[in-house]
Amino acid sequence: MSVSDVNQDFGPETSMPRLPDEPKSLPSKYFLGHTVSLTCVALFPDSKMIVTGSYDRRIRLWDVGSGQASGEPLRGHKVTVSAVAVSPNGTMFVSGGGDGRILIWNATTRNLATAPIQAHSNRINSISFSPDSATIASIAGTIIKIWDVGTAKLIMDIKSITHERQVAFSPEGSRIASVSHIAPDHQMLRIWDVKTGKPAAVSPIAGHTGGLLSVAWFPNGQRLVTASLDRTIRVWISETGCQEGHSLGGDAAWMADYVAVSSDGKLIAALCGDHSIRLWNAITLDQIQLVLQHAEPVLCMAISANIRFIVGGCGDNKVCLWDIDSITQHKHNSRPLSTFGPENQEDSAPDSSLPDHSPMNLMYPEVQTSPEQTVSQAVITSHGPLPLEPPTTAKEDTDPVASPPEHSHFRKWWRQALNFWNAGKHLSSQVNIYLFETKHDIDRLYI
Repeated sequence: MSVSDVNQDFGPETSMPRLPDEPKSLPSKYFLGHTVSLTCVALFPDSKMIVTGSYDRRIRLWDVGSGQASGEPLRGHKVTVSAVAVSPNGTMFVSGGGDGRILIWNATTRNLATAPIQAHSNRINSISFSPDSATIASIAGTIIKIWDVGTAKLIMDIKSITHERQVAFSPEGSRIASVSHIAPDHQMLRIWDVKTGKPAAVSPIAGHTGGLLSVAWFPNGQRLVTASLDRTIRVWISETGCQEGHSLGGDAAWMADYVAVSSDGKLIAALCGDHSIRLWNAITLDQIQLVLQHAEPVLCMAISANIRFIVGGCGDNKVCLWDIDSITQHKHNSRPLSTFGPENQEDSAPDSSLPDHSPMNLMYPEVQTSPEQTVSQAVITSHGPLPLEPPTTAKEDTDPVASPPEHSHFRKWWRQALNFWNAGKHLSSQVNIYLFETKHDIDRLYI
């Protein structure tokens, strides 16, 4: 195979590559207990416990280590639990409902810490804790309310001019960010001064061409990230209101409706409309070429404070956990093109001690870079073994591309994706590589 073979994946009319299937990661753990779709999820600061809300009007806590529910479901809302949040000190969590009520819970006893608060007259869209755990902000309709957690008393009303979808305290606690997606003239990011309840000097921040669905602060408070109906994700400088770097996303196939930033400020995660969670390097704003996916819609998500996993609430009543360590492992399992050169020819022989799950140390010395360096890198990603029992001919296999003529029977085969990156356009093209294990050994490579 030569680079010219790979270039066939670039459309002749536009010279734009046809995008390959993206590598996908399925959940490493499931939590079962809710009886209806989930609506909201939050994590405790020690990353050991998860709290979720659902259309079943229940709040549940989950032990990350055991994968089991922690205690009985908590009741208190008359209708859907629409928002949950955990205090930064880990001693409390709060829930908001479609009934407009806020419930403040003691994290140790699982009992209500205060009397229920009839906070709003309609559905609570979002709740956020201040960094000192002393106050919470809630949003429903056009009203943002700030509450004293200890007394359950209202501190301040902030009246917006449009319906707000999400609210988020800044890391230092002096500002609140909110976003709206309703009125076309008011689809903006707003930043509010917590002391005065007035808009900050840079507010509102315009730039999106569609309604805003979500906002998250970076941990230093200097940047925010938003997701919009215009199918883009944008990063903003909080002091100036200017956009930083290029817009993310823009794919017509999906739209992000929730965003989160990791506690170290290096990872952006977006919950997308195609049942997936997509990731970006928050420093370079480059997309990470791995999609977290589930068979059913992922409706809410959160990143653990220790940055070891992402948790999502799903439409099939499951709480799903994706191990971020597996994303790191995915990168480790990818080899740069430079390791495929002639100097590594001795590695091209099959390794008889190779475990069944991954023939990853088999080299492909025929792969070369293009002379003009338009193809800058290639990586191999294993899709794992596909057992065939009883042994069958290749023509009987479900994949018509895989048809080795020399062998009538084989035990199993692997499909591995070889990704070529276009250096100038940051786009990729993919070739599927098929590795067949016959009754003797892994001895044939088909592309």
